[in-house]
Amino acid sequence: MPAKRTFYPRLRTRILRLTVFAVFTLSIALFAVSAFAYKSLTTVASCGQPDQSDGGVTPANFTLSERDATAYRMSDYQSVQFPTRNGSIMLSGWYIPSDLSNQPTMIVVHGLSSCRQDATILLAAGILHRAGFNVLLIDLRNHGNSGKDNGLEAMGTKEYLDVLGAWDWLCNDKGARPEQVGLLGFSLGAISVIDAGGAEPRVAAVWADSPFYNADEEIDYQIQYMGVVGKLKPLALLAGRVIFGDDLTNTQIQPAMMVTRYANRFLFITQGADDVVIPSTHLAQLVDAAHRANVPVESWLVVGSQHITAILDQTGEYSSRLVTFFSKALKGTTSTSESF
Repeated sequence: MPAKRTFYPRLRTRILRLTVFAVFTLSIALFAVSAFAYKSLTTVASCGQPDQSDGGVTPANFTLSERDATAYRMSDYQSVQFPTRNGSIMLSGWYIPSDLSNQPTMIVVHGLSSCRQDATILLAAGILHRAGFNVLLIDLRNHGNSGKDNGLEAMGTKEYLDVLGAWDWLCNDKGARPEQVGLLGFSLGAISVIDAGGAEPRVAAVWADSPFYNADEEIDYQIQYMGVVGKLKPLALLAGRVIFGDDLTNTQIQPAMMVTRYANRFLFITQGADDVVIPSTHLAQLVDAAHRANVPVESWLVVGSQHITAILDQTGEYSSRLVTFFSKALKGTTSTSESF
C-alpha cells in the first residue's frame, strides 16, 4: 500500500507536467502561425520596399500605359527629406514648386506597396501642378526610399504621422500657410490623409480615393480568402501588437472616427463602384458617419472603375473635380479654365 500511495502522486505530477508542456508548445505554435498570418496581411512589397534610387522613374520622365503623359510631367523637382511627426524615421519625397508665386501646396500620398514613383500618383501630382499648385510627393515609412521600422503597413495607424511630418515640413521649413495646404491620398494613402486631417485640426482640406471605413471590417474582408489561417485573426492582431508594435484596430485612429472631426473643413471621398480590394460599401459608411456628426462631405462613386483606377479611367472628369475641390477649399487658389 505505501508503494501505491507514492506511485500515483508521481504519475499525476508527470501527467500534469506533460499537459502543461503540451499546452505551452501548442500556444507557441499557434502564436507563431498567428505572427505569420499577420505578416502575410501587412507585408510591404514591390515598389514599397526601400533601397530604390531616385534614378529611373521621376516626375520628369514617367509614362502612362494608356495615354501620353507628356503634359503631366514636371521637370523642376527637388529630392527632399524630413522626419515623421514626433519620430525619428526619415521620409523621402519630391517637392515640385509651382511656376506661379504664392500658390497652395498639395501633399500626394501613395497606397500600399507603392511609392511616389507610381504612375497614378505622378499623374495626380501632374494634374495639380498644371493647375498651379506646388506639389509634395512622399514615400510613407517602409515604402520607397523612406526609412522603415518593421517593414509592415500599419493600416494608417502609424502612416498618418508620416503625412503630418510632411505637413510640418511644409509649414515650418517652406513657409506654407496651413490654410493653403491640402492632402490627397490613394488607398493606404487615403486612409492616412483622413487620419492625418482628423488628428491635426489645422489641415484645411482632404481628398481621399478609396479608403476603408475601419481596419477591422477590411481585415475581415481580406482574411476570408486565407482559410484556416484567417481564423486566427484575434491572435494575429495580438501578435501584431506584441511582436511588431502595431495596433491595427485602434478605434481612435480609424477613418470611421476621424471623419467626424472635419466640421468646418473640406472633405472629399471617392471610390470605384467595382472595387474588389476595399468594397465600395465603405464609401457609403464613411459618408454616413460624417453626416451623423454634422460634417459636410462631398463624395463620388465612380461607376465602372476599380480600386484607385478612376483617375485613369476618367482622367478629364477626375481632374476637373479634383482641381475644383481644392481651388474652392484652399484660400488664395486661382481656379483654372484649362481643359483637362
